[in-house]
Amino acid sequence: MQNSSIIDAARDYVLAQYQQHPRPNLVYHNLRHTQQVVQAAAQIAAHYHLQDDELLAVYVAAWFHDAGYLQGESKVHEENGAKEALAFLKEQHAPENVQHLVQGAILATKMPQSPNNLVEQIVCDADLSHLGSKEFPDRNKLLRHEIELTYQKEIPPVKWLANNITFLSEHHYWTDYAQTMFKQQKEENLEKLKKKLE
Repeated sequence: MQNSSIIDAARDYVLAQYQQHPRPNLVYHNLRHTQQVVQAAAQIAAHYHLQDDELLAVYVAAWFHDAGYLQGESKVHEENGAKEALAFLKEQHAPENVQHLVQGAILATKMPQSPNNLVEQIVCDADLSHLGSKEFPDRNKLLRHEIELTYQKEIPPVKWLANNITFLSEHHYWTDYAQTMFKQQKEENLEKLKKKLE
């Protein structure tokens, strides 16, 4: 029971952060993205027989994985998010192994992703689950818009397409569940990008 109350507290904390620190330029890394990552993480995690502590870590890491965007420099948002999650978990008196798992999972989402255990793999796959969804074109437009707003310069369409083709070509899902569920749609999304570039 205690675990679900920590998950609820994590959700409430992150929701409050988004309300208290509005960032109009975050049209992609916004609350909706975080909620989608939490949903995807729950979906992937349900496929595995995780220990309670591991499941708790997946949820908390998913809620906090982009919280660092609200704290300043986006380049170090994973480090900031991991610190914030740690402070939150200490307040909640969460077990130390959960603190370690959550920090590891948030830091593993930094590009290029480097997960070392199943909890980290689930959070990494959830974070990029949109690559293998039908929502990819819309989410990708928002990401481009966000980068342009943040750096106040336009990205030439051909350059954006080429970068995306490279990114999707080099990306792979870590969990066998994500490979099964998202891979085909990801390949279709990649083909569409290639056709556009032609």
